Amino acid sequence: MDVSGDYVYVAASDAGLQVVDVTNPTAPVLVGVVDQVLSGHDVTVSGSCAYLAATAIGLQIVDVSDPTLPRQLGVLNTQGNAYDVAVSGSIAHVVGNDGLQVIDASNPISAPILSRTETADWARGVVVSGDYAYVANDESGLQVIDVANPAAPFNVGSVDTPGRAFGAALEGDYAYLACWDNPPSVSGYLQVVDVSQPTDPAGGVLLDIPGRGYDLVITDHYAFVAASGAGLQVVDLSDPTAPFIAATLDFPGFVRGVTISGDIAYVTNGRYGLKLVDVSDPTAPEYS
Repeated sequence: MDVSGDYVYVAASDAGLQVVDVTNPTAPVLVGVVDQVLSGHDVTVSGSCAYLAATAIGLQIVDVSDPTLPRQLGVLNTQGNAYDVAVSGSIAHVVGNDGLQVIDASNPISAPILSRTETADWARGVVVSGDYAYVANDESGLQVIDVANPAAPFNVGSVDTPGRAFGAALEGDYAYLACWDNPPSVSGYLQVVDVSQPTDPAGGVLLDIPGRGYDLVITDHYAFVAASGAGLQVVDLSDPTAPFIAATLDFPGFVRGVTISGDIAYVTNGRYGLKLVDVSDPTAPEYS
């Protein structure tokens, strides 16, 4: 999901894209739905558009200039499933089981694929900073791709992980990966990677967490990890070489996504829907 202004945009699987008004965090209201294309897996909002990674469907682009009346602008059939999307300017970076695809989204109605870069495994998550895309690459860990030229990106570095990397986030000189241990385990971990030199990333600490790491977001030296059946795990990153779990908030069901705006964390909780959490004190999160 993603937050823009007073609205949260949720990729709600077979329910499409859902828009929730969170002006009053204690009483969120569903105000808009786009259900023409199903299988929504992740969404990023940039300007007046929402970009929905819709697995087998590809990339769906939605006009959200009026969040209460979202409307589909176009659908791009990407090569392979689309699992995550990051947008920088007019360029969309889509990852899936066919690697990284770079898309010119300046014209949402006819967005062409500019390039495709193979990854060592299924690409599950992506975050873009400057000239580099940092890809959570399932059983192959972190892959760093130079995207300065959108038409000709190339791999510049990688760090393996012992399990499966699903989510990626950046803070300062470090990339953080939300990971699973390999099945049948239901536990996971947070992987710390030094990317001060993106062409020579170095794997660092592994912090065990009690659930599978699906997604994470970082703010003010805290990582908020969506940890499946173990709820929301809050990790103190004030020393990236010695992270530790500072708090846990339990949820019913499975936590698969998290994002933050201000003092509120927005958590997707499977069939239990969207939960809002007060994280003004990250060490003591509580339902809003």
